[in-house]
Amino acid sequence: MTSNTDVLSYMRAVLRSGAILAGLGLSSAAFAATASSSASFSADYAISGSGPKGAAMTMRGRLWAAHGKVRREVVFEGHVMALIIDTSRNVTLNVVPDQGFYEDVSNKLDLMNAMPGGPADFNVFIRNQANPCDGDSALTCASGDLQMVDGRSCRSWAITPREGDSWNECIDQQLSVVIKKEQRGRSMELTNIKVGKQRPALFQPPPDLRLVVLKGEL
Repeated sequence: MTSNTDVLSYMRAVLRSGAILAGLGLSSAAFAATASSSASFSADYAISGSGPKGAAMTMRGRLWAAHGKVRREVVFEGHVMALIIDTSRNVTLNVVPDQGFYEDVSNKLDLMNAMPGGPADFNVFIRNQANPCDGDSALTCASGDLQMVDGRSCRSWAITPREGDSWNECIDQQLSVVIKKEQRGRSMELTNIKVGKQRPALFQPPPDLRLVVLKGEL
């Protein structure tokens, strides 16, 4: 059995490595349910950028998405780290199956979105393919050219927030989800996309895992 102290040390080490979360500088506000949340698919992902100490890093793993929910997995030092994002309930869980626990990290997104690889990166759902800024007065969108990402057609968009840095994203023309994002030298790209029904169990922690509350700062 892993002690709470050991769990906290483990999680801190993972976070410092840049292996858990980050956000391409996107808003860390709660995610909203969106028009493309009915999309159901799996994909490989790659995120490139700078880690906590400025060193270049690339994180690769697998992603599943369905009904407004996203599961992202990465293997770090032999441990599977899963992030479950429920956009309809504004809940984000960090799940570590082989350590027997999970944590609700919904109130830690500001800290997590400071490094490459997390919730804002993986909120792939959009409000409206015709205008991804539709309904959000804090954003301005400019449509660009059609691009090909891993053999899939996507429409590029330049998005400028009222505050903060602008970013570019490419929206898949079939699924109406974001398959590529770029901002401030960081990027996220989905490849090997497989469209189809996903198992509901992917988007909730296994019942035999214990919920932990990690005290102290990340």
